[in-house]
Amino acid sequence: MPFPAPPLFVDIDDETMGGVPVFRGTRVPLDVVTASLDKGIPFERVRASYPFLTPELADAARAYQLAHPRSGLRSSIAEANPDWTITESRVVRPPRSSGEA
Repeated sequence: MPFPAPPLFVDIDDETMGGVPVFRGTRVPLDVVTASLDKGIPFERVRASYPFLTPELADAARAYQLAHPRSGLRSSIAEANPDWTITESRVVRPPRSSGEA
């Protein structure tokens, strides 16, 4: 059974943000906007960062996410981009200051 097409305001493409649902024509994930609003950031402040955003788009993004919840853990960069070659994997920590024990 094929998946239904996403609404006109959503793009889902593995080449754009690793397949995360974004607002069409942007690289802005739906969950970035809805999470900001859910945390209590005023709509006008969010809109200052994303001028294309309208109240209707924000409501539609929330409805889309309720209808299509993300399941499981987010994929790693390597999983989202299998053609990439990881040349080194290490953790870089800042140097300790002399006052630390």
